[in-house]
Amino acid sequence: MQTWSKKLLWYMLAATAGIALVTSVSLAAEDSSIDSIFGSTTSWGFTPSDIIVTTGGTSTGMTIKAPVVQANGEYILQYSVVYSEGKSISIAEPQDLFEEKFTLESSDIENNMIELRLTDLKPGTLYYFIIKPTNKDGISGDFSTEESFTTPGVTADNTASNNQDNTLGAPSDADANFTYVVSGNNITVKWNNTDAVSKYEFSLKNLNDTNYTLLGSANASDEMFSFVVSAVGSYNIRIIGIDANGNTIGSERVMNMKIDEISTPPGKGVPETGPGLNIILMSTFLMMLIYVVYKFRGAK
Repeated sequence: MQTWSKKLLWYMLAATAGIALVTSVSLAAEDSSIDSIFGSTTSWGFTPSDIIVTTGGTSTGMTIKAPVVQANGEYILQYSVVYSEGKSISIAEPQDLFEEKFTLESSDIENNMIELRLTDLKPGTLYYFIIKPTNKDGISGDFSTEESFTTPGVTADNTASNNQDNTLGAPSDADANFTYVVSGNNITVKWNNTDAVSKYEFSLKNLNDTNYTLLGSANASDEMFSFVVSAVGSYNIRIIGIDANGNTIGSERVMNMKIDEISTPPGKGVPETGPGLNIILMSTFLMMLIYVVYKFRGAK
């Protein structure tokens, strides 16, 4: 593990045949979004729809599971996890960013998934991270979306509060199997009920945002939670398990989704205006006036 440069982060871009151009990127730039800081000009890498989860949490470590990246028909075997403590990478100071590098073998890929194990973490600490793929020529592809997790805390005797896999997806909650369905701008999250969790809390953020917004909660026995988004774009859904005593169970789970179309609710369209409508309204008013006059004279 190494601390990133205090002033600059370096990454490799492909230039022309066989030539690599090293470009420096200042984190003090006005546009501090992750895309602008870490963005790649390549056409391969992670996508916003890739689902990345964390599991195997201990007080000092966490395993990240992600889809393997492919480029030119080959598996990418080199990855870096860039992470920070307590704040989004896009707003963290350069000296607060850390990088852990991994070189995998083809045999490490199972069901088109890879596992990256972070170590030397702090107990009970929130971390944000992204994954950077790098090909055999040292060129980096598109980074993953930013995700986050919290390491378990420690007990009074300074031992890990749970040295087993206590995240969502651990043996105690392995059958939850979260999925989601998108219908226009309506999203429904579904899961299988387990005895380990009393309820789930759901939060949402656009990939361009820093903080999550709490959507609400649902009992684990409901096995369904629905909500609506108001704009197209890529989003992260954060899911946190809560037990019967109100305690968080394991680390949070983050799911990625993309909304391509927003439907207009019935009766919520733009009201019709213009001369045509004005003529109709005036005609209706005149007809009502004639009817009232006719009834009034008939009464005499």
